[in-house]
Amino acid sequence: MLIRQAVPEDNQALCRMELLAPQGSDIRITENRRNFFFKSSMFPDNELLVIENEKTGQLISVMAYAPMDFRIGGETVRAAYMFDWRTNPEAQRGIDRTMLRLWLTLQDHARAKGARFIFGHVKSDNNRAISIYDRVGTRTEGTRRFFTL
Repeated sequence: MLIRQAVPEDNQALCRMELLAPQGSDIRITENRRNFFFKSSMFPDNELLVIENEKTGQLISVMAYAPMDFRIGGETVRAAYMFDWRTNPEAQRGIDRTMLRLWLTLQDHARAKGARFIFGHVKSDNNRAISIYDRVGTRTEGTRRFFTL
C-alpha cells in the first residue's frame, strides 16, 4: 500500500468513494460533487492524502486536512482541521489497518506544519469511524447538534 498526495487524475475515483463511503446508520450526508478537490481549494496549505493499492491502482482511503491558526486562551495556536476521511467500501479487506497508517501519516505531516492538535467532525452514529478514532487516541471535546430538513 502506498500513501501519496491525491492528484487530479484521482478525481473520479474519489468522487465515487465519497458517494459510497459508510457514514453511519441515520442521515446520510452525501455531496454529489464533480470535483472532489473543490472543498480542499477553500483551505490554503491543505493536503489530500490517499492510500493506493500499488498492485491494482485502487484507492483505498482518503484523508484531507489544512493547518489553521486559532486564538485559544489568548494564545495563537496552530491546529490541523481534518475535513475529510473516507474509505472505499469496495476495498474493505484490511481497511482499519490502512486507515490507521493514513492517520499516523497525517499526524506526522500536521506536526511538521506546526499543528499542536488535529480536530474534525464525525456523526455520532458513525460507529466505525468512532472506533478508529478511539484506537488512535482521540477524545471527544464537545458535541454539536445539527438539524436537517
